Amino acid sequence: MLVKVKASALCRSDMSIYHGRPLIEGFPSGTFITGHEPSGIVSKTGPCVKGLKEGDRVALIAFIGCGHCRYCRGGEPNLCESTGVLGFTTHGADAEYIVVPERVCLPLPESLSFEIGAITTDAIGNLYSTMKSIHLVGGDLVAITGLGPMGLSGVITAVSMGATVIGIDPVEDRLKRARELGAHYVINPQQPDILESIKAISKNGVDKSVECSGVESAINLALDITKNMEWWPRSAKLVRKKYRLNQARSSSGRSSHIWGPGILTLMNGKK
Repeated sequence: MLVKVKASALCRSDMSIYHGRPLIEGFPSGTFITGHEPSGIVSKTGPCVKGLKEGDRVALIAFIGCGHCRYCRGGEPNLCESTGVLGFTTHGADAEYIVVPERVCLPLPESLSFEIGAITTDAIGNLYSTMKSIHLVGGDLVAITGLGPMGLSGVITAVSMGATVIGIDPVEDRLKRARELGAHYVINPQQPDILESIKAISKNGVDKSVECSGVESAINLALDITKNMEWWPRSAKLVRKKYRLNQARSSSGRSSHIWGPGILTLMNGKK
């Protein structure tokens, strides 16, 4: 189907292409159209399109899976062995139009602008999927390390789901923004007594951790402060990370089938 692009967000990973070190290997920099976070209006549909029609507002997910494997059928095309990625391994959405299969198009509510729609699949879809995968519930104490755009989206999502949120980042402006978005506590990890600061909030550690920075020290901190994980030796952290993802999880990937509930959670305050 042909989609007229109305908005296309600029992601930090797009800058990796600009600098010649693409986060996802695909075409050489400068030889393809970038843009993996778009929204727009359906302009034309092919004969196999069943659920959408011309004029529908849509947000597009970046991953184009085969559509047939168990991951694609389960709403996780990012795990498909033959997945393509808009703006990396196939032409992206920094253009007037883009051709995509129907399965990557998600209906966009009229109440959301195209600009908001463009960032929801990555920022909101990723973090809502992560929160659901760790079974976050109201009353949980969750730490979010790294308060860039993804981490701040995690703050919004976790607060909307009823959790108590600790935001952790070395940048004071980000801590301030996290507070404004609903974080109950904010902590600068560069202070010498960060573990004591966490214990002052909960002496046994947090219930869940979500790591959004990709920085090794932040990953280890997330593991250190999560309940029932502090007794693991430092040398076993890669092992414990593998087997304890229900407690401490990285915010990578998304489940497209829960994007809609994620949006509704934020719009309506539903759990």
